[in-house]
Amino acid sequence: MSDLNVYTTSQINALTPNSITGDMVVDSDLNAVKLYDGAAWRVFNSDSVAVPYQNRWGADFSGGKLSVASTNDFAFGTSGFTISLWFIHDNTSQALFDFRGSAATPMVWLSGSEIKYYASSGYRITESYTYQASTWRHLVIHNDGSGTTSMYLDNLSTPLGTFSDSINYVQAPLTIATYGSNAGGGANKIDEFSVFNSTSSLSNIADLASSGKPTDLASYDPVAWYRMGDDSSDSPVDAGLISGITDSSGNGNDATTVATSQPTFSALASSETIYV
Repeated sequence: MSDLNVYTTSQINALTPNSITGDMVVDSDLNAVKLYDGAAWRVFNSDSVAVPYQNRWGADFSGGKLSVASTNDFAFGTSGFTISLWFIHDNTSQALFDFRGSAATPMVWLSGSEIKYYASSGYRITESYTYQASTWRHLVIHNDGSGTTSMYLDNLSTPLGTFSDSINYVQAPLTIATYGSNAGGGANKIDEFSVFNSTSSLSNIADLASSGKPTDLASYDPVAWYRMGDDSSDSPVDAGLISGITDSSGNGNDATTVATSQPTFSALASSETIYV
């Protein structure tokens, strides 16, 4: 690769930069310069300040959801996994996501007062949750592959709750923004939904919730990653009903909707960022 060549975001994700720092390209999708720091691509504006992702998830998720077919990538077994996402809650009782093709698989349910992790026919973690209107929150579910599952909210240093976990997590389909066959979503917005099936994934995504603001997760090997409009292959590109969201991990686990349950998405407001 050559310095300052112009590529799309997906083309940059496919590059193999040198292991040392200093490789630099121009991202034509983001109109930004990207610098490789030895582990991930960093995005810089004209003032050389790291900037966040562009995020294009619309404000209205009522009646909308995304579905991903069952795949062996979601057969976590007892070897560990991490699920990470950003969301804005509309204060209704609803699931943020659901793998419950089988009772052994993960689901997160929240209301105005509680956030719950469900697996194997029961709620395993139930913690107090304070509703914050129009505020991006970062949620992580992490199974360490050694018998503990933890739930993190807005930070990766102190778990909101944990439980001793010996569940064998089996292959299942994924529903984003609601549960199972339910038609309506309960979160105003969801962005950067990623799934990892390795025990090292929690440390790998630590920058996602920090000032590091990585430009992508590709080098961290997610098995599924939904950028909600920021991938150049997503449709539509700018705004409107979502007919499909590309799996930016490259594993082909694309998310789809049906005509009766399509959410909408639009450009993030100039005052809005999922990074703090």
